[in-house]
Amino acid sequence: MALYNGHIQRMLTEADIPHTLFITERQNHARDLVKNADLTQWDALVILSGDGLLFEVVNGLMERPDWEKAIQTPLGILPGGSGNALAASVHHYTR
Repeated sequence: MALYNGHIQRMLTEADIPHTLFITERQNHARDLVKNADLTQWDALVILSGDGLLFEVVNGLMERPDWEKAIQTPLGILPGGSGNALAASVHHYTR
């Protein structure tokens, strides 16, 4: 939350980008939220966490009846976990 409160929230507000913050409370919470959400209310999903939460979100998208459309939702990843292997790997390949 420190990264969101200290930087991200301010940047989104200054850029006049409306957003909805969901704070997960248990394992598979993000998966359940994404699986049942009306995705048309957002232009993208941005995950601030480690690799585990991204995995949950992708699984939630794939478990939807409309998964073929849902999986096309743009995903943003803000590395905030302890390992961030995916972010490190992606950064490595963009160099």
